[in-house]
Amino acid sequence: MALAKFRNMKIKKTKRAFKFKLTTFYERIECEFQKGFEPNNLSIRWSRGNREVVSNTPSWTADFEDESAVKGRAKFEPVNAVELLITLYKYPKTVEYNDKYYKYSVEHTALNGKKTSLGVFELNVADYAEIGQHRHELALICKAASKKVFSMKIVMRLEVEFLKSGCAQDDDMISTWSALPGGETDYSDDEYNSDDGNDNRKRAMSTDLSYVLGESLFSLISKNREELVLPDGFPEDLSGMHHSKSIALLFSANWSDTCVNFLQTVDKLYTMREGRTFEIVYVSCDYDDESLIQGMKKHSIIYLSLRPKSVIAENLRDHYEVSSIPQLLIVNPETGRVIEREGKKVLEKCHGSIEEQKILATLWGKGKSSQSSHRLAVVKESILGSSVSLSSTLDGISESGQNYSKRKGSLKQQNTEQVIGHLEHMLKQKEQELRESQDQLQAAQEEILSLISENEALQAKNFEMSDQVRQLKIIVKDFGDQNRAMADEKQQLVAAMEVKGWLFKRGISGPTGRLWRKRYFQNNGFFLSYYKSPSTQVEQGSIDLKKVNEISILPKEKQDKNSASFNIITEQRVYELQARNPEEMSSWIRAVNYLMNYHKENMLQSYGNHCAMSPSRQLNIQNAADSIHI
Repeated sequence: MALAKFRNMKIKKTKRAFKFKLTTFYERIECEFQKGFEPNNLSIRWSRGNREVVSNTPSWTADFEDESAVKGRAKFEPVNAVELLITLYKYPKTVEYNDKYYKYSVEHTALNGKKTSLGVFELNVADYAEIGQHRHELALICKAASKKVFSMKIVMRLEVEFLKSGCAQDDDMISTWSALPGGETDYSDDEYNSDDGNDNRKRAMSTDLSYVLGESLFSLISKNREELVLPDGFPEDLSGMHHSKSIALLFSANWSDTCVNFLQTVDKLYTMREGRTFEIVYVSCDYDDESLIQGMKKHSIIYLSLRPKSVIAENLRDHYEVSSIPQLLIVNPETGRVIEREGKKVLEKCHGSIEEQKILATLWGKGKSSQSSHRLAVVKESILGSSVSLSSTLDGISESGQNYSKRKGSLKQQNTEQVIGHLEHMLKQKEQELRESQDQLQAAQEEILSLISENEALQAKNFEMSDQVRQLKIIVKDFGDQNRAMADEKQQLVAAMEVKGWLFKRGISGPTGRLWRKRYFQNNGFFLSYYKSPSTQVEQGSIDLKKVNEISILPKEKQDKNSASFNIITEQRVYELQARNPEEMSSWIRAVNYLMNYHKENMLQSYGNHCAMSPSRQLNIQNAADSIHI
């Protein structure tokens, strides 16, 4: 019931932060403008919010011009590289990063200095973020922002390199545009930059950041005395608490019977501490301040308490991800590092043993956890104390034996057998106590050996895990090298595959549409484009190879006199083509089939097949590429 009630409280999930380095290489801008407009002073503005960075000015070259439009390209010579550090966020149980969009805007600067936006593209960098180092060739089709623009495309390369990860509140993980002068701090994934006067939010952020930066928790408490409730008799001067080696944060509530019962165990531990080596801070999870104050009086809570809705209490619950109560955390008061997370379980394992509780109080008072390496030192001290006590017991037994001999001689003289029997019984009891002390000493020695073995096993396991981490780093590096080699290999193969030559093509509409026209065909990536001549840059049309369903040779009765007619059938239409002879027709069909199969296989490989291409397959592709120049 306590857990169900506590879950109704507002607990924020701690986000994880991942820092990347983005490098954008601008190559060229391909665009088509209204005739009369001269784009001789273009630039690319990369921005998000009020942060921005502007590229160099590329050189403009017109490739084609007609009565209404000018088509050309603005080329960056050399390639313009821009480098930025960004931070992406995600929650612990999610796989995808939170979206983060950056705007690429192509601008023209007039002679009077006025800037005009011509085209815009918004890129979500979370889609390209991966662990390791990756390179992406991009062609961004911009949305026209001016009537003067018919089409615009930014050709660039984006390189993404993973740097490190950590908690979103860590000071070295806060996102900053370090490549931009005057960049402001990015406190969240939505680039919070508001001056709305929300005092509570600003105060919470300030407190949490101060804590993460290492300010003593007691310093924070002394600065926020209005968030505290001091029990009766507690000293108003808190300066003595700064000498404590650790803080026991007790997350509890007075409405929970489980929490109230656990308070009794914590009270015993609090009385066993040596001086003020550690302090207990009661982090209240009650409904309100009145419930806390009534509970402190009813259950005699003697610790310094934080109000349930105070900023410090909320930040402590968020920072240490408290999801159930009661919970006892032992932390370092200077750094906030957790010394003992499962303090409740460790304390309950003592089963009320005073000796075990004293050991815990000693360990936590020294700022150490209950792990084997720390517990071993305390057990040794306890055994040494037992050894001293045992030596005193032996000396006492020896002295008692001497006294017994004297008294026995005297009693013989008095013939008092009853007194002799009583003394013999006392001697047996002392001998029994001696045997029990020896058994305890042997058990303590065995526990020392067991703890030493456990410590050695943990060290061996730690060494093994370190070796595995080194091997994984080598594998990740090899995988990145292999990826880059595959990308270079694909570019070389695509460049080697070139299909071009003359074919007759039959139209599909118009008064003269069904006539045969001679066209020059040439492959362009996923498309087979055709032109009036090899020297003409104006494309008459293209065949999308990704959408080709079938390539068929016409039946004999429908063939032309050269017996070289064939059709390329796509989802939209049927392309009727004719070669000069059957041999040339067969070469065209083989070449187009090969290009179709290559592009389809290349698309499948981009979704997960990262295997390196074998030398024999490279040779086959090269031979095919050499054989389809028609």
